[in-house]
Amino acid sequence: MKKTALYNKHIELGAKMVPFADYLMPVQYSGVNSEHINVRKGVGVFDVSHMGEFLVKGEDALSFIQKISSMMLLSYFLAELSTLICPMKMEVLLMTC
Repeated sequence: MKKTALYNKHIELGAKMVPFADYLMPVQYSGVNSEHINVRKGVGVFDVSHMGEFLVKGEDALSFIQKISSMMLLSYFLAELSTLICPMKMEVLLMTC
């Protein structure tokens, strides 16, 4: 099983981990009711690092990503969460690059 970058933090916080799409993912911490209340009163975070990846190659790869991304990327070597804009289909997709 693969582990996301937040795996150790999930364990530290007492998460119940389960297999999901070849990754160990948290399904619950303190319980459904208390977590629901915490999210409604505060904030919830969802680890999306397991949700997909793609590779863009070529001389103009970075400029292509700059055109379809909602944020400015400074390097190929930084991991960033962003969105991809697909005007032909009117879709917005989450992206980690």
